[in-house]
Amino acid sequence: TLATLWTIPLGMSAQSSNQAALVIRHGNNDVRTACIEFDEPQISGYELLQKSGFDLQIGVQGLGSLVCSIADTGCPASDCLCQCKGGGDCVYWSYWHRLSGAWQYSQGGSSVYMVEPGAVEGWSWGPGSVNQAIAPPEISFEEVCQIEATHTPTSSPTATNTQLVIVFT
Repeated sequence: TLATLWTIPLGMSAQSSNQAALVIRHGNNDVRTACIEFDEPQISGYELLQKSGFDLQIGVQGLGSLVCSIADTGCPASDCLCQCKGGGDCVYWSYWHRLSGAWQYSQGGSSVYMVEPGAVEGWSWGPGSVNQAIAPPEISFEEVCQIEATHTPTSSPTATNTQLVIVFT
């Protein structure tokens, strides 16, 4: 099956803020990405998701917040774990980090996990247990955050041209 890929271009500039990539797997055939810009040295995974512009439903509980719905996939905030009743598989939004070229299921909540520039963060709708969870698809930072040059390149590199590489370090 072919996946539908939605990308939200946010007009990133290599000389401005920090960037992190967000990959959201709504189901087998619906993947959305966003390149998020931020000025802070790092932000929480929750703040990154909030800055994405996707419609969110958030459930507030004693220990923090739960992501109930992203872009109309999931449960209402009033019943955030609506697909976790009656036994069987619990279906919810699982949170992921792309580290060393592979997805890792987050062991902590998005409000406490700090995202640094160049990171790739993911959310996946499906069975939530670590052994059954489905990771977001293999998408790199460069595939999500396209660097736009702010000038026309010359035939010989200048200091301004080499600054474009700094975003990836």
